[in-house]
This record gives sequence, structure tokens and C-alpha cells, in this order.
Amino acid sequence: MILSLLFMQNAGGFDMNKFLNLSEELHRYDRLVRKIRNLGQAKASRDFHVFDIRFKLALGLHISFDSTISYTKTKSTRMTYKSLMELTELWFAYEALYAWCKRWGLLKPSGHMANPFSKETIATLGLEGISTLIEEAYKKHIICSAKRRDDFCSYIEHLSFSVKTSKPQKARLSELRESVLTLEAPSMTLWLTLIYAIRNMHVHEADTAKSGVAYYSTKFAVLLASKDIMTAYLFAISRKLLNYEIKNLSHN
Repeated sequence: MILSLLFMQNAGGFDMNKFLNLSEELHRYDRLVRKIRNLGQAKASRDFHVFDIRFKLALGLHISFDSTISYTKTKSTRMTYKSLMELTELWFAYEALYAWCKRWGLLKPSGHMANPFSKETIATLGLEGISTLIEEAYKKHIICSAKRRDDFCSYIEHLSFSVKTSKPQKARLSELRESVLTLEAPSMTLWLTLIYAIRNMHVHEADTAKSGVAYYSTKFAVLLASKDIMTAYLFAISRKLLNYEIKNLSHN
């Protein structure tokens, strides 16, 4: 199961459990899935099945390296590659969730992967707390020092150069970079844009553990925060969609 350092830090660190107790959230998720199975899992939507598989794969992913035959002799390199792969799997789960949201008519007409919901739907899904999660992780781990801020800006610029980064995505990455300079916490839209850019660079352009940054610690902090934020986001949305599936099956 993905369990980043942000979940485990104590004194002076980011307390993810203020927002999400991972074991309790997983238990709650599994309880809803069992209800669907009892009502007739075969009748549930395909989108539910695809998301459930992708999400469980991401949460259950465990990665290790044989340092004698790979470019991962240092712990910082191993942990960064591990986090890159875990975050990429969470993005794949999000792609499945996005399709599931579309099936239930939750996407706004002009929506896209980084900005899928209206303000009303955000309230319905109970996502307002995600902004608080982002703000605390951002301030304590991303813009916590001038060195980290400068290196994060360099990383954002590096991601912007990807051939897979569209003009709208570049504009949002530029907005994210401005938020670093003004010390303002970014929106979920900007954070999803960041995660998608990281995913594209890793999948399509053979991103290395230290590419785009001067310090491993910068990329590692960004990846850890991103994993926690995305995990909380997926749990919050899927909980609502699972209840929709249960209600639909109960009436059939």
C-alpha cells in the first residue's frame, strides 16, 4: 500500500491523518464495494470495475530494486523512482475515475482532466477539504525554503518543455510557478496539471530521478505531496460514486 513519508511524519511535519486516515478510508471503501457485490456485482457499471482494479493496483503497489544491476545504488534515487511509478499508477486510476464520473454526469461541459467539476459538484463530492490539504503540504514541504522554491520553479520549467505539454497546460504550469513566487497555495486544478506533467515526462520522455532539479529532495517532496493529495482526492470522489452505484443497484 502507498504510504508516503507525509503520512508518517510527526513533530513539525505534515499530518495527513488530519485529513485522511488511510486504513479507515480503505476499510470504508471496501465496505461499500462489498455492498455492490452483495447486490449483484455483475450488474454494476464497467466504469466501477475498471476504477476498482486500477485503484487497488495503485494502492497495493510495492516496488523494490536490486541495486547491483540497476542505476539505483543510492536510497534517494531508489525512493524517487519508486515515487514516480506510484504516482503514475495513481494517475491511471484517476483516468478510470474520470470516465466513471462522466458516466454519472458529474463533469462540467467545459471540463477536462485538470478541471473536471463545477463548484456545485465539488461541494456535492465533498472536495472542499482538499484545498486545505494542498495548502498545508505546499507550505511545509514545497515552499519551505528559498532553495526549495527555486528548485521547484526549475522543475516546473523542465516539465513545461515536454513535447506532451499542450499550450493550456503550459499556461497552467506558468500559473503554478507564479504561485511559488507569491507563496500562495495552488488550486487542485494546478496540482492536477502538475501531476499530469510529471506522469507524461516519466512515461513518454524517460524522466530520470534527478532530471529537472538540482536536489533529489525537491522532487521527492513534490512526489510525496502529490501522492497523498491524489490518494485523498480519489477516495473522496469514489466514495460518492460507490454510493451512486449502490443506490442504482438497489432500485433495479
